[in-house]
Amino acid sequence: MTHPLSTTEDATDLEELALSSWVGTFLVRALETEELSAGASRHGLDRVAEVTIGRGPRSHLRRGEGGQRTLSLMVPDMRVSGQHARLRRAGTVWLFEDAGSRNGSKIDGAPVTRAELHDGALIEVGSTLFLFRVSRAPLGLAEDLVVPCDPSSGLETLNPEFEQALHKLERVAASQLSFLLLGETGTGKEVVAQRVHARSGRAGAFVPVNCGALPEALVEALLFGHTRGAFTGAHKDEAGLVRSADGGTLFLDEVADLTLGAQAALLRVLQTGDVTPVGGTASVRTDLRVVAATHKDLDAMMQAGLFRRDLYARLAGYVQTLPPLRERKEDLGLLISRLLARHTRGAPVQLRVEAARALFGYPFPLNVRELEQCLSSALVLADRTPIARQHLPERIRGTTQPDRHSAPPAATGSSLPPRSDEDRALYDALVTALRNSEGNVSETARRMGKARQQIQKWLRRFGVDPGQFKVTR
Repeated sequence: MTHPLSTTEDATDLEELALSSWVGTFLVRALETEELSAGASRHGLDRVAEVTIGRGPRSHLRRGEGGQRTLSLMVPDMRVSGQHARLRRAGTVWLFEDAGSRNGSKIDGAPVTRAELHDGALIEVGSTLFLFRVSRAPLGLAEDLVVPCDPSSGLETLNPEFEQALHKLERVAASQLSFLLLGETGTGKEVVAQRVHARSGRAGAFVPVNCGALPEALVEALLFGHTRGAFTGAHKDEAGLVRSADGGTLFLDEVADLTLGAQAALLRVLQTGDVTPVGGTASVRTDLRVVAATHKDLDAMMQAGLFRRDLYARLAGYVQTLPPLRERKEDLGLLISRLLARHTRGAPVQLRVEAARALFGYPFPLNVRELEQCLSSALVLADRTPIARQHLPERIRGTTQPDRHSAPPAATGSSLPPRSDEDRALYDALVTALRNSEGNVSETARRMGKARQQIQKWLRRFGVDPGQFKVTR
């Protein structure tokens, strides 16, 4: 990939980026395919000159001291040699070298003895997979993070940016702010909403509502309740979903699917705290905390008059966009082990390394939900034998790790290497946000916390065409 010529404009924006985060290098022990209960771990490499990988006791980690710090990672994998491989810093790049191991090493499925590492490189030693990542990270990030395989949990992450978002979420959960969760289908919005409720300290119930599944003719009656005889079939008084969440949390999933009439009624409830059932005249006071979620572009819907701006203002006390699974490949191994443990109720299960490689090479457009369905069907087909590549859906069996030069797309137009690390960091942050938002400039601006006009200015400055990032499904 080429990078644009550095300039001195936008110095303030560069300083803001530098003060809040930095571009860090990490090695993730992503998955031990023959011991899925081993969990996963992330290790910062910014203060390390060399990493050695070999066979040893579980979770064995040693950081050397001094100017040339070393990191030693040992895994109890019988297919890994005592001294299997090393990662070595060479200027601004990292090199992978096989140390004459018995079974060899692979990167992105190809056998290697020596190779330059790129962001997202899948390193295969024995039956253990490591992931090399270069990503933006918040200041104060722990050098080493170990996450166990806990089937009952679903929110821990090894992705630095998502980890920072979850820390913020924990702090805000105990407040009275409403939450608005954005993100693609299957990214775990309801799991996050449940965590918000659990951390809120509210004694009432967590009441999930799929707004898209509410019949249009009955949406207000189901949400706000109704009196006996209010309409045909109303044989008794019903409190409704909103009042069921009194003292607790109301989770409005796919809130963008509410009709404009229901949006107006919901806004009135949020403004006053009073609920009037359909057919009734007396209102009922309700103590309500709302968490709303949608995968739709609310900005576009508001511009089109399909979503009320005043309702958005009420819902968006704290807005969090959940990253798609393809953005947090660090967590893929952890999710695989947890989902398999959940479906087998803790019974031992193994995953062939070629099957794991195929899973890491697939983009999972439907995110965690698609991953779970894939693993569930693979378990049935494997019938208590190790899950192999042939047990995976055909769309996944046919994938390979993407070529390092194909993502992200290169900028259009002529460009020269950057003259500063800050300029490279800004360019990489822009390209990453464009890739993750599939070329949507408004979403890119939201992800970067900048005005849309600023993103367009950077696009012109760097010669980047957002159309190159659009995904055809």
